[in-house]
Amino acid sequence: MNSRNKPHGRRKQSRKPRKPLPLNKNGIPISSPRPPKYTLVNEREY
Repeated sequence: MNSRNKPHGRRKQSRKPRKPLPLNKNGIPISSPRPPKYTLVNEREY
């Protein structure tokens, strides 16, 4: 009965789930190409 609910065809979701970007202390993604300047000031305060 459960197969009746599933539509036939390709799955829209990709097999590999997307991982969220890793965040540093300030909550800014590490993979960001050019971090804003204020992040450097905040890291000094910490």
